[in-house]
Amino acid sequence: MARFTETLEAPRSIAPIHEPPPSAVELSSSLLERAKRCDGTRASLDAVAHEASFLRSIEIPRGDRARLAFWLNVYNALTRHAVYAYEARGSLLSHRAIFERAAYTVAGHRCSLDDIEHGILRKNARKPLAIARPFSSDDPRIAWGPSSLDPKVHFALNCGAKSCPPVRAYREETVERELRLASTDYFASECVVDRRKLRVELPFLMLLYWGDFGGRDGRLSHALAHLERSDALWLAEHAARVKLRYRGYDWTIVR
Repeated sequence: MARFTETLEAPRSIAPIHEPPPSAVELSSSLLERAKRCDGTRASLDAVAHEASFLRSIEIPRGDRARLAFWLNVYNALTRHAVYAYEARGSLLSHRAIFERAAYTVAGHRCSLDDIEHGILRKNARKPLAIARPFSSDDPRIAWGPSSLDPKVHFALNCGAKSCPPVRAYREETVERELRLASTDYFASECVVDRRKLRVELPFLMLLYWGDFGGRDGRLSHALAHLERSDALWLAEHAARVKLRYRGYDWTIVR
């Protein structure tokens, strides 16, 4: 796949429409709210691009919670912005170049959707089916994310497809609780426990990123932590015998 170089923020020659929010996390939340209101019109695209232009000169926030909230918000804003900016329709699988093409300049560095998800949040892990890691070993962006990978980010990142988790704004003070809630909600919609057949259908994202969840035991642990109580108790009792399956995934782009 060709490496794209353009970014979606407003050019430097265009003056910002307001003063930037006081912190990087608040800026990311403000950007996400503008992106959620984007409807594809030139005015709404320009509004998101202007907000994103503040990212060019920010300082990367310190602390795991602040970084986690910041990058989740920026990723979800960039996804929605990109879907409209590139007029993507139909299946997301037909628009996979978006994940390298769509980018903002953050603290002086180009950050694409792939860079944010796999390079920063997943600690420079290979994306599914990729041979190389996103960043070289000396890339400063490797150090921009939380100190460790939290697999629950997969239940918070929205790539624009119908089966993606809902978009939420994440705050530094409450991001851990918000991630747990997002995971519980996603399991409620994407996990099926069939007691009669001794079978559990897990979210497809747990298959796509199987290594992030630590194999069968790790996937069961995540299910136990986020299923409704009665299903979790049943699964704990039958974990050794239960068959794990994975749900389908609807890649239809949601605009």
